[in-house]
Amino acid sequence: MLQLLNSGFVRNQLLFVFSLALWLSISCKPGNADALIIPKGWPVPNIPDDKAVNEERILLGRKLFYDPILSLNQNVSCASCHKPELAFADSVPVSSGANEKFGNRNTPGLFNVAWYPHFFAEGGVSTLELASIAPIHNESEMDFNIGDAVTRLANDEVYRQLFHVAYDTLPSTYTLVRALGAFQRSLISGNSPYDRYLLGEKAAISESARRGMKLFFSDSLACSSCHSGFLFTDFGFHNLGLPANEDPGRFLLTSKPADKGRFRTPSLRNVALTAPYMHNGSLRGLEEVIRFYEAGGGESENKSTQIRLFRLSNTERADLLAFLSSLTDSSAIHNSDYLPLDR
Repeated sequence: MLQLLNSGFVRNQLLFVFSLALWLSISCKPGNADALIIPKGWPVPNIPDDKAVNEERILLGRKLFYDPILSLNQNVSCASCHKPELAFADSVPVSSGANEKFGNRNTPGLFNVAWYPHFFAEGGVSTLELASIAPIHNESEMDFNIGDAVTRLANDEVYRQLFHVAYDTLPSTYTLVRALGAFQRSLISGNSPYDRYLLGEKAAISESARRGMKLFFSDSLACSSCHSGFLFTDFGFHNLGLPANEDPGRFLLTSKPADKGRFRTPSLRNVALTAPYMHNGSLRGLEEVIRFYEAGGGESENKSTQIRLFRLSNTERADLLAFLSSLTDSSAIHNSDYLPLDR
């Protein structure tokens, strides 16, 4: 759902200008998150007053997320690409949309987006609300118009009632994107074996995973120099040496040569569920990703100086894989509050 508009530089820039004009003037304030269940030790996400989350808005957003009503032919929903059993990612390199057209980027997972400062792999959008508009209009995703989507919702008696309960008004662009944002903010994953280990449950992860954890945080591998913090991402933009011919990444947004091939660091939470990997889905599994980094990444220009050769034994590689697997939160994947309402 949160893929880049598949029409190149011009539309991306227009979307960016649109975001500045309509949304970025709203300053964020702490609070407005009483309906969210925050894991122990995590900060409360900053949510603006006009995007405050409550149970009614989450419920409305949840129904919208799984409903193909927002796509042109009513055959694709947000969940068509963001599958809950895959940490709200997809299992293919790039997903297809309403007209069976394929996008140009791998579908990202949606857990913990309440804490994200920006969206899309190039960081071109700063709010969940704008990130919800893009796929509705994108011809490779829902291929619809948000105004027409609002009209369709306004003609539906159930949705008229739900919008009235949640926002005390009829469906509108304003309330539609906020409802989708409310549900996505409620998708929180912080109860993995690794989290339980940190809270004192020493048997939560295996000895192999503990060794892998030491490797992950070691200076020799330096994985945590980019995959840092409680979400295992610095939210920075890095060039891993992948080819930038078809998708130059952050350069689309800034036009700065130094940004060619730079993409946002993804969170590693639930990473074992979100294959294939990289912005284009070019690496099929976690072991392939590890070997990619062992080899010093790719060979394209502007590659980050943080990407350097290292060597792992078979045992060390297995340990690192065990640690990454310990970041899987099964309770979140099966949380009935995140699944379709008719289940």
